[in-house]
Amino acid sequence: MQGLSTILARMAFGLALVLFASSCTGREAVTAEAPSSVARAEKVAAATLPPKVYLVNYTASWCPNCSVLEPKLKIARAILEKANAPVEEVRVDYSSEETLKASLPNLASRNLSGLLERWDGITGLVVLAAADNGEPIDCLNRQFSAEAIANFAQAAVERVAETEPGDRFIGGAVCPPSGAGAHGPS
Repeated sequence: MQGLSTILARMAFGLALVLFASSCTGREAVTAEAPSSVARAEKVAAATLPPKVYLVNYTASWCPNCSVLEPKLKIARAILEKANAPVEEVRVDYSSEETLKASLPNLASRNLSGLLERWDGITGLVVLAAADNGEPIDCLNRQFSAEAIANFAQAAVERVAETEPGDRFIGGAVCPPSGAGAHGPS
């Protein structure tokens, strides 16, 4: 009989050690970070939702401000993707007449042609626009960090959800006046 009680005591002690060890190793944190099938399904569903905001990137290969802005946009897009933000980038590429012409169908199919008319030829500019009607919300440039760009884009998503069309334009300090641009390179 003594042998059975010793075995049971050892088993109880072993179980206590396992429970203690799992609490000390942060096992809960590991399981909380591991994506469940529900979290994966939510991420897939969010990724397939139509965008609420377009991040319209006026860029050109010859633009020094664009070369500063591009790496920040790449990081911001990664932040937005990780957050499942319904934001899609649309590029208006003024590098050449050919790249500009190739950009036009993307603008037209997303109801963004009015933005081209408003800020044609200005590069190094990002315009956040409502996906439902193409209305501009705010403008950003190379002065903004990647995190700020992502935050402004997420705030634009909230503005689209909470504000009636026609009242969404904030017109931050970096938004050029309408018609301020000169079309493309000479």
